[in-house]
Parts: sequence; C-alpha cells; structure tokens
Amino acid sequence: MLTMKKPFTIGIGGTHSGSGKTTIAAALIKYLTKDNRRWGAIKYTKTRSQPLIVTGKKNLTVEGKDTFKLLVAGASEVVWVKSPASGLNKVLPEAVKKLSYLEGIIIEGNSAIEFLKPDIVIFIFGEDKNHWKSGIERLFTDADIILYQDESELPETAKTKRLFHVNPLDIEEHRGFFRLISRLTDERRTERRDA
Repeated sequence: MLTMKKPFTIGIGGTHSGSGKTTIAAALIKYLTKDNRRWGAIKYTKTRSQPLIVTGKKNLTVEGKDTFKLLVAGASEVVWVKSPASGLNKVLPEAVKKLSYLEGIIIEGNSAIEFLKPDIVIFIFGEDKNHWKSGIERLFTDADIILYQDESELPETAKTKRLFHVNPLDIEEHRGFFRLISRLTDERRTERRDA
C-alpha cells in the first residue's frame, strides 16, 4: 500500500484579520526557498459558502491579493481554501494532498492550523486588541513562536514562549527568528523520522 508523503508544515495564526499573517508567510517562503527548496502555501479564508479549493496561477495572481504575495515570495504553488470551519475536514486534506510533492507547506489561518496541527506554529499578536478573535487562546498556548507589536498587550501565558518583536519582519533584521525556524525545522524533521 502506498502512503502519501506528508510535507513539513508551518502554521501561521493571528489575533485578527490584518495582523500580518500573509506578510510573515511571504517572508518565510522567501527565506525557506532561498536554496532552491520547494515550498507551497495554503491560504485559508473563512466563508459561509460551500467549501471551495482555488488553484491555478490565473486564479491566484491578482495583484494585491494574499495568494499573489505568496507566489511572488517564491511559493512553488498556492492553494486557496475558502470554506466555513465545518467544511475544513473535506477541503484541507485535499489541499495538503495537492501540495504533497513539495518539501514543505506554509499554512495561513487559525481554523486551518487547528485542523491540520502543523509541525511548527507561529502566532501573531496584532495591535488592535478590540478586534482579537475569540478562541485564540488555544492557538497561542500551543504556539512555538509568538510575534508581537506591543508586548504590554500580550497575555501572561504568551510571554512564556519564544518572542519576537515584528514591525515589519525582515530577513536581515530578524536573523534570530529565521535561525530559530531553521533549527526547529531540523529538530521536528528528526523527531518525525525517528518516530
């Protein structure tokens, strides 16, 4: 029986829409693909309509769209998942399967992270506390890395994590963050191989 290769996954969640998830995802893709490695991305958008998977560069290369930013950053392929949370069990496994030929996948979106349980989870605390989504406690509690704009806004449990100030995140200015991503990726791959 053939088994599908499970690519390495990094999830990016945030307190609210506009917190910087796509910016971080694009920076990670740029960093992770610098040695001709092939990484893809899953962009999740919560909708009320039927679950839908959008693929194909023609559908994803509208300038200014998040999917376009991920492709420009160097993603080999991007899959845009539009679905209510209740439909993720149908579309997310299919999205991962479409990208299973790649070395890794960046997953953007809180509900997608909760469903897929990525190898590494990054959580971003945006500035606007009034717009923080409910239920984010589960995500930032399980996160490996916390990115923040205002440390005074962080809940105490978030302050126990690996913290990085972001405004904006730049590869040259945030070498420690990217070194940590490389180290965690190597460690988690070794753990998966040895399991």
